[in-house]
Amino acid sequence: MKTMILLDHLAFSEKNYVILNEVNRIIETTLHDVCIVPYDLSNKIIPTLCAVMNLNQLSCFSNGLLMATTIKHAAEILSCSNSSKKVLYLWDLDWLFDEYSTEYLMEVVTNKNLKVITRSDSHREAVKTFFGIETTIVKDFKLEQI
Repeated sequence: MKTMILLDHLAFSEKNYVILNEVNRIIETTLHDVCIVPYDLSNKIIPTLCAVMNLNQLSCFSNGLLMATTIKHAAEILSCSNSSKKVLYLWDLDWLFDEYSTEYLMEVVTNKNLKVITRSDSHREAVKTFFGIETTIVKDFKLEQI
């Protein structure tokens, strides 16, 4: 599977550590083609076995899985007119930490072209309560389950 994952940065965070470890595991054990696009080029928390690409490659990516890890990134991938499957993997409940208008949140998260995945039951319930949508749960960013 061809996958492009958008991250805020590659520096130290639990999310980055788990995602980069999972990407490295997938690349070592399968024929998946995975690349990462950070918004902020920073030092990597761990070495990566995949390509780290520039944000301008986003619109050129097609026929694969285009994955956002924040609501901001989800809005970016939804604005791309390519043939990729678009997914939002909610590691955190972004709207609790950043200011978003309700209209913006509803427009992005409930978009019919976006599949929303959460990492836990509690996140799933929060999304269901706030947005009224069902999500899939994938713990620890297991790419083969997405």
